Amino acid sequence: MAFNPNAYQTLYGFDTLDMAHNFLPEMLYDEQLFPQVPLMWIRHRLRTLFPTVFVRQQNLYTMYQSTERRTAFNRWYNTIETPVAVRAPTVVPHIAVPTVTTSMSTPIRAPHGLASPPPRQNRRQRSDPMAELTNIGLTSLLLGEFINNTPTTNFMFDIGRDIPVLPSADQIAAGSSSVTVAEVPADTACAVCQERGEDAEQWHKLYCGHFFHSRCILQWFHRDVHCPVCRADIREAVAPAPAPSPAS
Repeated sequence: MAFNPNAYQTLYGFDTLDMAHNFLPEMLYDEQLFPQVPLMWIRHRLRTLFPTVFVRQQNLYTMYQSTERRTAFNRWYNTIETPVAVRAPTVVPHIAVPTVTTSMSTPIRAPHGLASPPPRQNRRQRSDPMAELTNIGLTSLLLGEFINNTPTTNFMFDIGRDIPVLPSADQIAAGSSSVTVAEVPADTACAVCQERGEDAEQWHKLYCGHFFHSRCILQWFHRDVHCPVCRADIREAVAPAPAPSPAS
């Protein structure tokens, strides 16, 4: 995709963040494509420092760019060679000085300037995963060295990763209703895109009482089951009871 200088956005007011937003949005916003811990911390800090801007841009990226970006990434990644696993640093073997024994079985010390041989270590000692992760370095993580291909980091980053749970169409229909813009309070903006939108915009009202653009909230439910405002679970909506039949 060619660079369009007219489409360059300055949302954060800092050159580094604005460059990342324009050129590497997947690294800045995509928690599935780049789940590395340092990038998770960066997202947490941006969500704290720029809550409105960051949350809105991450939502827009997830709804409108994530599929295309992930497809392009996978297409590129399949064309490169498999990255070589990070190896432990080479250790120069210690040169042992032979010990000469006298007739009295008294060992003679090594000459001055030569070190005594170190104690024998267990050759089958298991490596420390945290030490391997430290050897990889923060720079490799931030530059996208894709260290998830190593067994150690696969194990490290897969622990605690959530399995996506999405609501069904019936659950969404039971927990929300389509409304017109006239039914939406005048001071209400969609919490997903942070905008009011056009007068002809179609809206949805969730069972918890919050309003959203229909296109925004339906896209949102492709990745989450909770209301973006109060975190109410759309699956827990209680279907309205049928109206009682008139007494005969």
